[in-house]
Amino acid sequence: MNKDNETKVVGHQSVLGLTGTSAKYSLDGDADGKNKLNVPEGWESTYQAITIPFNGDASDNDPVKIPVVLQIISDPKDPHL
Repeated sequence: MNKDNETKVVGHQSVLGLTGTSAKYSLDGDADGKNKLNVPEGWESTYQAITIPFNGDASDNDPVKIPVVLQIISDPKDPHL
């Protein structure tokens, strides 16, 4: 979700886990390249990592909201500018 406008969703990501466990997702992912937060291009996450619990109850059906902000590019030679 856009941190400055919480009603604006800028991306979705599905995660998998076993009931009674949790999974840590981060901007870099784990050593195998798994569990990486997928942040849409042009945005950056305000979280470096988040642990997502899999409790096996109704709360697991609710989305986990990860705040993002527009990416600020300071290098004028960056091709994404």
